[in-house]
Amino acid sequence: MISPEVLRRFTLFAGLDAAELKEIALLSEEVDIKAGTWLFKEEDPADDFYLIINGKISLMMRMNAGDDSHFELDSLGRGEPLGLSALIEPHIYQMGALAGDDTRLAKIDAVALGDLLTKQPGMGYPLMTGIARIAGERLHHLRVRFVSLVEI
Repeated sequence: MISPEVLRRFTLFAGLDAAELKEIALLSEEVDIKAGTWLFKEEDPADDFYLIINGKISLMMRMNAGDDSHFELDSLGRGEPLGLSALIEPHIYQMGALAGDDTRLAKIDAVALGDLLTKQPGMGYPLMTGIARIAGERLHHLRVRFVSLVEI
């Protein structure tokens, strides 16, 4: 379990009360990963949802199905959620996550979190609305990045 105070620092959890934060904290643990380590790869089963406590994570996409070359799509840092796919069916990571720095994360069991949010829709609705907003922002950022790479 991590401290509910760690969760309180993340804007995704704004509006949750102390009891709700504690319930999520019970499903969580802090993990450290070294720079250059894969947290997960594209198409891995998405079992965990993460919050970056400190450090940097690069979102990576495989260039070709037949090899292991990757392209950095985005870079995430302190305060940002990671592994949104763990909360959205089909629960398969759509991108890889590679530590750019030594990184500390809050790791949340996504199945248990999903069960909790189903049982408590008053908590689930605002949290999933926040997840949808973040997913939309990232999609917009990727579109902008893609357009900047295409020569007209």
